[in-house]
Parts: sequence; C-alpha cells; structure tokens
Amino acid sequence: MLGDVPEKARKLHFNAPHGEISRRDLFHSLVPKYQVIPYIESLKCVGERCELCRQSCAFDAIVVDDGGVSIDSLACRGCGVCIDACPRGAIVHPRFSLNQLNAELEGLLLDDGNSPQPRIVAMVCQSSRHSSGDSDSDIFKHAPNFLPMEMPCLSMASPWLMLRAFDLGAQGLALIYESEKCQFRFGSEKWQGTVQFVQALLNHWGIQPERVSFFEERNLEQELLNFGRTIAELAPISLRSPVPVGFPAESLPLSALIRGMGERLGETHVGTISAGVVPFGKLTLDSSRCTGCGLCAADCPTGALKAMPGRDSCGLAFHQERCVACGLCIKVCPEVCLKLERMLELDKLGGSPQTVMKGDFVWCEVCGAPVAPRAMVEKIRARIGAMGGNTSRLEMCPDCKMRTKPGSARSRVGV
Repeated sequence: MLGDVPEKARKLHFNAPHGEISRRDLFHSLVPKYQVIPYIESLKCVGERCELCRQSCAFDAIVVDDGGVSIDSLACRGCGVCIDACPRGAIVHPRFSLNQLNAELEGLLLDDGNSPQPRIVAMVCQSSRHSSGDSDSDIFKHAPNFLPMEMPCLSMASPWLMLRAFDLGAQGLALIYESEKCQFRFGSEKWQGTVQFVQALLNHWGIQPERVSFFEERNLEQELLNFGRTIAELAPISLRSPVPVGFPAESLPLSALIRGMGERLGETHVGTISAGVVPFGKLTLDSSRCTGCGLCAADCPTGALKAMPGRDSCGLAFHQERCVACGLCIKVCPEVCLKLERMLELDKLGGSPQTVMKGDFVWCEVCGAPVAPRAMVEKIRARIGAMGGNTSRLEMCPDCKMRTKPGSARSRVGV
C-alpha cells in the first residue's frame, strides 16, 4: 500500500517485457505500477552548497538548480545510494528510513533467545534471485540461523547498518549480491570500501574481521554454509553490557553507535582507523597560509568547520565527528592551506571541537567597524606594497575608504 508514501516518492512505471510473451502477459505488462523512490526534505538540504547526492548518483537523477535540489523521478531507479551520501539526512526513502532499518534489525535479532545460533544477518540485494520477491529461493531454509534483510541495493548497507547488526547481537554479517543482475550498474566495488572500514574497526576492537563477508550468487548455498561454520567456530562476541546502544535522536548516529559499542566492548576511545572508505575526515590547516576568510566554514554542509568570531580575534574550529570527508572545504579554499585525510581518530568522537586557526581581527581605524582578519589584511598589504601601491587605507571599512583620500590624515569619527 502507498497510503503513507508522499506523492513525490511515487514513481509510475510499466514492466518492460523481455523476449516472447503471451497475450495475457502482454496485457499484464501494460498495467501501470508504482515504485517507491527517495525524496528530499528541502528544509534539511543545503542545496548547491553541497551536491554530494548529485555526485553519488549513477543515473543523473539529482537535479540542482535555482529552485534547490530535487530528484527526477523518471531517471531515479530507487537504489538509495544518495541516502547514505547525504551528510544531513535530507534524503528519505519511505520504505528504508533509518528508523525502519533499525526496527527490522531489532525484529530479526532481539528475540527470546530460542532462535538458531549463531545468528547471522544476510543483507540481500533485491536484484538477487534469493530476495524475498523470488518464490523459487529456499536457500535460507537450509540455513535457519541466517536472517535475510532485503534492500534496494547493497550500497545502502552503510557502516551504521553493519555495526548496528553486531550491536543488536549478530555474530556474523553476509552481504549477498548478483553483479550480472544488478540493475543499478554497481558492482561490489561500490561498497567494498565500506566493508573494509567496518572490518578494520571490528579488528581494532578485537573482533574478527572475517565475521563480515560478501558473496556472489555462484555456489552461494555452499559458501554460506561454510561461512556459517566459520562463525560457529569463533567464540561469541563478548559485550560487557547486554543492553544495545540507544537509537539516537541526534544527527550523528554513526558517531554515537561507535562510541557506544566501544563502551560495551570495554574498549578505550583511542586509536586510528584509516582502512577502506572511512566515513570521517581529519583536517589539518597550514596557519602560515590561512587568511581566515571563512569560506571553508561557510561551505561545510555538516558544520564540521565553524567560524569563531570574536571582538578582537577570529578563528576556525574543526569537529571531526561531524566531518564526512566530502572535500568541499578543500575546493573553496583560495589559499590552498587545507589538507584532508579519510581517517577516524576514536578519541575525537564525542569530544570538543579543535581550534585549527586563531588570529587577530582588524577594526576600522576611523569608525571602529569590522574590516577583515589581520592575516588577510597583511597579505593584501604585502601584495600591494610589492607593486608599489598605496596601503594607507587598508585598515578602514569600505565607507571610510570612500570618505578618505589616500594618504590623508585620519582620525576617529567625533574626535
């Protein structure tokens, strides 16, 4: 039923017949059907300042124009890759929201303890013949401890979703896909980097990385049975607290989950994860080149970089747990003074923002209005001076510059 699905998330389509079909099947193929696709919550979206969703889409279905950002329903295939790409949670899939995915995992894993052990979550691409839509598939009947969870594309298997499965009691995670049938033109390379990051984090916590593995359709039944035996031979994951991490109401669910799982495992919040496609970034700034213009902070879609204005100073603060390593700050920096690495420093999660730049601010020597950061003024002074230009009015606001002749005596208004 589509009663709870917004109109903008409904895509009308017809099933295209393949090969020879009967007249009956031909008429059935002409019956229109609705496909549920993602939509954008405009109040959360920062528009053209970001465009990460557009860059992630393989079908050019994200439209960015003067009216904001929207999804072209005709081009959209409903894969959901853009959902994980959005750092602000502005893209919603009515059937695969974070709340719904969390509820499905809880339904699979939080039971009375009588289900077959060890419990292994099997995330299955809907294009696979072993998805729930294929009545011929009975592979999971032979492996009752495998708990299938279907999704539009395995690219939706985010680090949060994989880690949440372990937090709720899974002992293994199998990702099942069929590259030849992938309607979204994605191979496993699209999400292998995410798997590598999760494996590296688990390994840092002392959890065997081989608990996460992906499988293609060929010889799948035997490979899954072998995987199940491998997991059964491992000691159960030891968690100090039997209570899973609370589902976060905050806007940083992955950071909260990593912190919470570390505490449940009795791990200290130290160490660095750099393997795979790390969904966090570490930013360093060359203070000798930075002029404090603030363009990087203005364009940061997550608030990881923020300007620190003051009466006599200016600065920049960086909060790593908010950084998604999008690189937009690098692109807009006119001084090329920023360096970004995909890296997670565990001690930075939940901590205070780090001051990466601090300097003096220049105020108009005539009226006291704000002018610019001292570093910017001095850089301009050096350039103009090198060309033999007049620098006498650099520390004036635009209005006072208009009222004062170059080289004339200056005094504060009212003096």
